Amino acid sequence: KATVSVLYWHVNRRAMQTPMYVSGRAPELAPSTERRFMTPAYSPEPAMMTNATTVNLGRPLLSGYGSSKIQPLPAPSPLIPPAASPSPSPLPTQKSVGTVKTYKTLTSPNINDEIPAPVKPHAVEDMCETLQWFFLFVVFCLLVVQSVNHDTDSTPTPYDLTIPWMVALLSLFFITLVQCCYQLAVIGNKSRTKKDKDEQHRLLSLLRLKHDDKKIRRYNMLGKHIDETLSRSNLADSTQQLSGPVLDWSRYPRNVPFGDQMRKQHFVLDPFFFNAASYGATPSCVRDCKQQWEQIIQKNPALFKATRLQGKLQEITSRLCRAINSNYEDTVLVTNANQATSAILKAFPWEVGDTLFILSVDYDATKLAARFMERTYGIETVELKLSLPMSNTAILAKVKAELERLSTTDVGLPKLANFCHVTSKTAWIFPAKDLVALFHSFDVPVIVDGAQAAGHLDINVNDINSDWYLGTVHKWMYSCQGVAFLVTKGADKKASTIPLQITGLRFEGFKKEFEKYGDLDYPTWLSVESSFDFVEKVCGGWDKVRGYCREQARQAVAVLEEKWKTKVVQGTQDVYGNMPIVPLPNGDNTTQLEAAKVMAYLTTKNITAFVLVAKFNNVSKLCIRCSCQIYTSVADWRYLGDVVNELKGGYSALGVVATMFTSGPKKKGDEDEDDAVMT
Repeated sequence: KATVSVLYWHVNRRAMQTPMYVSGRAPELAPSTERRFMTPAYSPEPAMMTNATTVNLGRPLLSGYGSSKIQPLPAPSPLIPPAASPSPSPLPTQKSVGTVKTYKTLTSPNINDEIPAPVKPHAVEDMCETLQWFFLFVVFCLLVVQSVNHDTDSTPTPYDLTIPWMVALLSLFFITLVQCCYQLAVIGNKSRTKKDKDEQHRLLSLLRLKHDDKKIRRYNMLGKHIDETLSRSNLADSTQQLSGPVLDWSRYPRNVPFGDQMRKQHFVLDPFFFNAASYGATPSCVRDCKQQWEQIIQKNPALFKATRLQGKLQEITSRLCRAINSNYEDTVLVTNANQATSAILKAFPWEVGDTLFILSVDYDATKLAARFMERTYGIETVELKLSLPMSNTAILAKVKAELERLSTTDVGLPKLANFCHVTSKTAWIFPAKDLVALFHSFDVPVIVDGAQAAGHLDINVNDINSDWYLGTVHKWMYSCQGVAFLVTKGADKKASTIPLQITGLRFEGFKKEFEKYGDLDYPTWLSVESSFDFVEKVCGGWDKVRGYCREQARQAVAVLEEKWKTKVVQGTQDVYGNMPIVPLPNGDNTTQLEAAKVMAYLTTKNITAFVLVAKFNNVSKLCIRCSCQIYTSVADWRYLGDVVNELKGGYSALGVVATMFTSGPKKKGDEDEDDAVMT
């Protein structure tokens, strides 16, 4: 009972249960609840200012990167204002008596008061502590009686104290044992079940909805008042001009054959552009739309953002939802997929020792984000090694076996999982729906990275049913660079998903927070509507676009396999879709430096292609990832095959210094060629 660790934990827990009140606005959550459910545990948290004092909810100090020793900060002390400082003003209620307003202090707030109640001390623990003090008092009394009787009379005592002694000591021992076990259960996170956490998330989401209600009504009234005022003023003509550009589609020819003619009439691309999967390509009509939006916004930036921006973003998000089959209330726009991943990981309610489950074929930036989470939040990463090629059945079986193994270890099941719908380097289409169902069968929430899937595949986000689904619009959907989306399902997930930048719209709702988290490049987002119009009016619809790309991928594989005498590594088109990876001739057991040299050499032949070294069947192969698009043709792939054949396998002898595709000069003694970085 008196061990230092138990006492330190006990005092720290009591201190963390002190409610916080901030003058001038709604009371905040208790620190323990704030840490656990509103912001990620042990995350950097700004100091919260009051009229009396400052409370810092900082994270524990980590002793060096990657260190497992965590030194927690001292627990915050109760907020007792100094005598010289005025105490924080309590919040007024709506109740009043005559002309004198009455106030109440929200010491025990609940969901009806628009904030959840702070965590109360455990009743079992308090009862054990009370009984401990009682039996300690009984033991002390027995000790005094026996001592006085022994000093005053040498004859045997007439009172037999054996039975009282045994009852008191055994009771004290039993109660102490119960309390220690209960404390260990709380410390080991055994007393809080998943149901408790889900209930807290649900209460938090209800809190945010109730908290937003009055402000939403106030904003709606303000917007209505602005519209009415503008309709009666001379600014009505200005707001009409801010409604948006109207493209003259007669300037953009329709029924243009896919291939070289499409590239010349609707794009400004160089010939032989085979790397659309990296950054995509933007049609001329979309770029013109973006420029017109810039001119419209600059006429009156403040008026546009106050009256027209939100409505246009809603229209664009609705069209995007129809394209990817997602719900409007679940979908928000972001600038890129990495930003969406970081927003999810940093806001997730982690606890020290939790695990993140990833695959070895995941995107490199996601792996780096996992390392950051390890050294900053104190979590662990479980990376499952996959040796492609593998069938969908084999992939599901291996993931299931790993989850079953983790469930029997001290690590336990992961708190979050991540995988790519279509991998980036290996261009492998994973069974997203089946994998999500498998993770959910183990009660593991999952992120699906669909950066290479949206537009490439006819995806149905609602059918996949992942907790988070993120993707890009610029890679395969013909928007300007810098447009992506994030789909979040469930009120509890939305409550724990916040943008990386905290702005004045914090707690204004999931969609509002992501619509205005800083001064964004809104013309890029607003031009997305013209990219959908391009597909429908110029290309004839998504079915026609995807059909041409798939047929071209099949023909490209046939041409390159014939010229290079190699086989596509993914096997069937159900696995590679529009991105077949074809090995170069004599390209076994090569290095990343040779891949960078080949990639740089191809640029001298006006060819832009992604060359990589990938392991398939445990053999490193020099490959080209072929991105088949509406502006490439079979003739382009024939030209690529002839240019590579001219090298005759002499990739290491290339004299091109590929500085633009490597990590730059290395220090002496650090000459690992596999460290070359590919863009």
